[in-house]
Amino acid sequence: MQPYLPYALLAIGAYAMVPPLLRVATSGANAIPSNVATIISNLVLVVIGLCVVAYTGETSTEHLTSPKIPYVLVAGAFLGVGILSYYRALALGPVSVVTPLFGTFIVFSSAIGVFVLGESLTPRRILGVGFAIAAVYLVSGSWTAHSMMKNFIAHSSELLAHQRSQTTEALIVRGLSL
Repeated sequence: MQPYLPYALLAIGAYAMVPPLLRVATSGANAIPSNVATIISNLVLVVIGLCVVAYTGETSTEHLTSPKIPYVLVAGAFLGVGILSYYRALALGPVSVVTPLFGTFIVFSSAIGVFVLGESLTPRRILGVGFAIAAVYLVSGSWTAHSMMKNFIAHSSELLAHQRSQTTEALIVRGLSL
């Protein structure tokens, strides 16, 4: 088993509870404003994070001067915008529509992984992302998701063909240099 798998499965289980709980907390009688819910739930996150760091004996101060700290800070800014927006959407709309739409971040994160971080693009991954988009469309009935799926399907074969031609070129060049 891959070492990340238990954590990924735990994350799925934990995140599955967030939307329904926030929907109940931020709507109806005695609703907590979504921005306030963001602060409170993220304070809980900070406390849990501090407890984990204390338990594992990790120190954070030495990492504050790391050359990679700007990535963490920018990620935190994006996380803040994302969480505030997500909580607001949950306060205003049904969990069964908001959550799948929010889940399309998987598609965009996957694209960034392939095109910016240089991760491999395989037919299986293209199919997986296509299924993720199809699932969002089927669950939410959103035309936004529909147009995303349509564009993804239209361009996925083109992307795969381009990657295959680059791989073939690299093999040919490597073969000629031997």
